Amino acid sequence: NFGVEVFPMSTFTRPTSDSSRVKKAPLPPKPPRPYNPYHIFFRLERSFILQTATEPQVPHVNEYDQGASQRPLKYRNILLPKDWYVSKAAKRKRKDHKIHGVISFKDLSKSMSQRWDAAD
Repeated sequence: NFGVEVFPMSTFTRPTSDSSRVKKAPLPPKPPRPYNPYHIFFRLERSFILQTATEPQVPHVNEYDQGASQRPLKYRNILLPKDWYVSKAAKRKRKDHKIHGVISFKDLSKSMSQRWDAAD
């Protein structure tokens, strides 16, 4: 026996009701991740392209960003929503998705990649 006590299997019982189990509290949601430099560049450059096109598309929002003086010189004259730099997870979801028609997605992505390569 080596000094070890052996218990019959009938002495080990599982709780039968759910009320006796301890429930763990759900984890709080993770905070939204901040934008990396490319995401910030993309948001600024996309707004710049749309607002400096032949038929400019100005965002229709209730409040605009007041920090234009802190942006690079190229982007100071464009209108941006108040929360343009807040990550997507923290924003309200839009009910509709309007298409601007100024530039196709393919042309926009090519333009962005060229401008990102040229950025300093």
